[in-house]
Amino acid sequence: MFSIPLSFFVIIYGLFALVTLIFAFINIYHIVSAGALNLLSFSVSALTVLLMFGIIVITGMFVSSLDLGPGAVLFENTPTFPAL
Repeated sequence: MFSIPLSFFVIIYGLFALVTLIFAFINIYHIVSAGALNLLSFSVSALTVLLMFGIIVITGMFVSSLDLGPGAVLFENTPTFPAL
């Protein structure tokens, strides 16, 4: 039986959230450095960051209630012929 621990998926999700946060900071840096900081660009960027943060918090609330001990079974040992 081959299984992957569920904490592995949480680590992948955390890395994805970190990369998204880095892209958000790069977006804000480009807006400020290009001199395009106006109300519309700031509000869209702020709304995007707030939505991203909200999704991460809600996901964290759901994941905290999970039991991360058992793994996701990929290949189960099933007999080729039925037992008699």
